[in-house]
Amino acid sequence: MSSPAPDTSPPTNATPLLPPPPPSTPEATSPTLSPPTSLAPPPPATSLIQSPPPPPPGNGLPTGTMVGMIVGIGIGGMSMLVAVGVFFIFYRRYKMKKKMREQGGLEYCYL
Repeated sequence: MSSPAPDTSPPTNATPLLPPPPPSTPEATSPTLSPPTSLAPPPPATSLIQSPPPPPPGNGLPTGTMVGMIVGIGIGGMSMLVAVGVFFIFYRRYKMKKKMREQGGLEYCYL
């Protein structure tokens, strides 16, 4: 009582995996070259990403941005003036101390 061996042969009604060969007519075997019909570039592809809307007409910048720029420029200008003033004060002190030492006036000047 043994069971029969499984059948491993391919089925006879199986469809082939390769396409059928082309017909062997002379027209099908000789390639025909046709000139291009149009030399224009292909149409642009449409994308799903939309470009941002154009800015509104007018002066271009919102009021908050303009106020921020004015305040920032003002603070920056004032800090530059303070930095130049502090440099000038310290430079004058240095020159005065150096001059007093050269003249032999004060040995230790705390100005």
